[in-house]
Amino acid sequence: MTVISFIFLLVVLATDGVPNLWLFMTWLLLAFFCCGILFGNFNALAMEPIGHMAGLGAAVVGSLSTFISIPMGWAIGAQFTGTVTLLILGFTVFGCLSVLVIWWTERSLEA
Repeated sequence: MTVISFIFLLVVLATDGVPNLWLFMTWLLLAFFCCGILFGNFNALAMEPIGHMAGLGAAVVGSLSTFISIPMGWAIGAQFTGTVTLLILGFTVFGCLSVLVIWWTERSLEA
C-alpha cells in the first residue's frame, strides 16, 4: 500500500492534485484492498499473545486504533485544499511510518 501510494503521489503531484477520476478510483480500489488485508492480519498478530482473553484484546486493539487514527485523520482533513494531494500524502507518510514501526517491532522481538 505504501509503494502504491508513493507512486500515485508522484502522479498526483504531476497533475496538480487533480488526477483522472478513473486513475484515482483505481488507486482507491488498490489502497482499500490492501487495508482490508492488512487490518485483519495485523489485528490477529496483535492478539496472538493474548489468545486466552481475545475479547479484551480485540476491544483494546480496536479502541487504540480508533483513538490514534482520529487525530491523524482530523489533521489531514482540516487542511483540505480541494485536491487529493493531502490524502495521498497522508497514506504515503503514515504508510512509511507504519513500515518503520513494524520493522522496529520485529527487531525488538528478535532480541
